[in-house]
Amino acid sequence: MGCLILGIIVAVVGVMSLFVGIEEGDTLLTILGVVFTLPTIFVVLVMIFGNNEKAKKDQDDNKKRFEDKIKKKFDEEKVELSQQYRTYNYSVVGLDENNRKVCFLESNSDMNLKDLNYFGAVTDDIQYSARTFHYIDILESEVIIDGETVTKTSRSSQVGGAILGGILAGGVGAIIGGLSGKTSSKEKVKTIQLKVIVNDTKKPLEIITFLNEPTSIDRSNEKFIKANKEVMHWHSLFKVIIDMADKEDKSKNVIQNNTDESNPTFNTADEIRKLHDLFKEGIITQEEFDLQKKKIIS
Repeated sequence: MGCLILGIIVAVVGVMSLFVGIEEGDTLLTILGVVFTLPTIFVVLVMIFGNNEKAKKDQDDNKKRFEDKIKKKFDEEKVELSQQYRTYNYSVVGLDENNRKVCFLESNSDMNLKDLNYFGAVTDDIQYSARTFHYIDILESEVIIDGETVTKTSRSSQVGGAILGGILAGGVGAIIGGLSGKTSSKEKVKTIQLKVIVNDTKKPLEIITFLNEPTSIDRSNEKFIKANKEVMHWHSLFKVIIDMADKEDKSKNVIQNNTDESNPTFNTADEIRKLHDLFKEGIITQEEFDLQKKKIIS
């Protein structure tokens, strides 16, 4: 940095000498101005571009180090990442579609890192705590704008509904009540969040933040449009996950009924019909259908 400043000073002196020499018709001063100016400007430009290249390399190195940190955390959780979203403070939600898992990486930072140098020194200090859940443990998804509910999807099966009801009754209901209200219709917005309830009585609530502005912005603002699109995408993903879990509960319930000979409400035709519905929806295979049908008839 010191050499760069010195070079700029020499270049300025050379330019001034050049102009004075030309104005006063002093050939020697003019020549000295040229001799000082041109090489110095060249050296300064080389130094500036060299510094830019170094800064770019440092940024790339920081980026790789940060990406490796996130990948390592997902690997520790045995999550094969297929989709992910990073919040304003670089907390991450990741989806493993092959193994039907959802992983939440919670950042220890409360700073809005998107307002800082993305891959600067601050990101080196970020540490993550991880929580991973199977699809069947995702109980509810709710989009919240400025503390008001926009849309919500919950487990509807008997098993999933019972678990959700137990968690809400266990104390998290008060927290959720503080986050949810009437349907949002405000023209200006500060926050967009996705609230996810999971099957964990110790910490049943995960909040994913998609917009976190210091002051309200218009819905026509590009930031709002982008955040709203992203939150609806993830809410839709959780809706699909919840639907899959409900169907899995339904499948287990039918199979359980088929193996429970003491069930007084057992009806052969009804059970075969239920099995056929599961087969048509692709929840069970032809082999599973034939096996369960044989058990019902025998």
